[in-house]
Amino acid sequence: MKKFKKVTAIILTLIVTMSWGIFPVAAYPSNELNDDEVAEGYYYSEILEDPYHAEDVYIDFYDLNIVDVFESFDSYLDFLFLEDDYLFEAFQNAQHLMNVQADAVAAYSLLMEDFLREVDGNLDFVYPDDYAGAYVDYDTLVIQLTDISDESTAFYRALVGSDAPIRFKQVNFSLNQLIAFGEVFVYAIDAPIVSFGFDTMNNVYSIVLDQSSSDSVQMVESLQGTLRFLPIPISLELSEPVEFQANPMWGGTTLTNSAGSLSSGVTGTAGVMEPVLLTSGHVFGGLSAGAIVRRNNQEIGRLVTYRAGTGSVGSPGTTHGDWGIVRLNSTGFITNEMRCRGRINSAFSTGGPPVGSTINGTGALTHWTATVSAVNQSVQHSEPGLSLGLVTGLTRTVINGTSPQNGDSGSPIWQRSGNTTTFAGVHAARRGRLWGLLGEYGYFSPFSWARPHISPWMSNNNPG
Repeated sequence: MKKFKKVTAIILTLIVTMSWGIFPVAAYPSNELNDDEVAEGYYYSEILEDPYHAEDVYIDFYDLNIVDVFESFDSYLDFLFLEDDYLFEAFQNAQHLMNVQADAVAAYSLLMEDFLREVDGNLDFVYPDDYAGAYVDYDTLVIQLTDISDESTAFYRALVGSDAPIRFKQVNFSLNQLIAFGEVFVYAIDAPIVSFGFDTMNNVYSIVLDQSSSDSVQMVESLQGTLRFLPIPISLELSEPVEFQANPMWGGTTLTNSAGSLSSGVTGTAGVMEPVLLTSGHVFGGLSAGAIVRRNNQEIGRLVTYRAGTGSVGSPGTTHGDWGIVRLNSTGFITNEMRCRGRINSAFSTGGPPVGSTINGTGALTHWTATVSAVNQSVQHSEPGLSLGLVTGLTRTVINGTSPQNGDSGSPIWQRSGNTTTFAGVHAARRGRLWGLLGEYGYFSPFSWARPHISPWMSNNNPG
């Protein structure tokens, strides 16, 4: 057990320092969680898509010229689910929820707009000391605080407006406390890590270790009894390791190279009407700025910048997210239309959808709905010959029904309320949950991390 002396020593040190007040601990009643809010004991595998290993990236835009062919259908859903009643019903239910949740999601966006700051030249979230996360409960945004006095809640009411559908919930620990304590714990662990981040609804810090490693299994077994004595709650679980497979301008259009495929997210402009494409970033791991992007063996653009973990080129301006920007030439054109025939006419300026809200995804291979379950998650990337380290700032979802497939990385994630279709980010990864539990986890990179590099095209008229 020598391997775990370091962690045990760290735990004892943390317990002592917490009791001395180095990390302030709020003394409030424990959370009251219902059965739907408790998500403990899950084992799961993680499947992400592979970075490209060549300077040329091939895109198949075979169907980009049929944007206006399906005008006879009444809605994009009619076109998308003509032959699948189950999926049509699932998307109808998701659409109902998105309409109901719209005002709560808008209130959350106002919070995140205030919290997003530039720190040492990089975009990042800076949370108030009493803030403990927020989530959507049907039509209401629940804002968790360590102090719900009138004085404390007045600050948040002023941010979101007096008419916003919000309520406050008192919890034990702020996000700043969870993050500070949890990250010290993470860096003390001497075993392979799959992912980590705060669990909003359970007000704990969640760490997932690689279940294929004997070190991880021994560590979980040896520390489970100790964790309950920690002054701030830590959830320690096992999962199959992250697997980055070899499958790494309509949103969701297929992009391919000799190794596999991914999907385009959205197109738009940068600078003075310079056409660009947004997709996932990990697929460009190992490439340099200027890497050629092709369709049908014809160059349509070149890589400008990307960010995925420690991997980057150009000047991404943030350490977070999984996204890449391609500058299009005259061969590629921009549009606000997606493969599902929906049109993007809005975008989250900061943060993205909150925990508990419903999202849609439209990829080259799959269309899916999901519920956001966690924000600002860190996921370990590794594969033979390449490691991009921790990919941070991702949003985790629980997928409802059909899951995105290999080749759907970079697909647009979006919400629709009334006549507004709001772009939320690009799909990055998925991982399955074992033990016969329904649904899989998906991850997407919020648009806010790439926002300085692209203004999504939101007009139904494509530029000449």
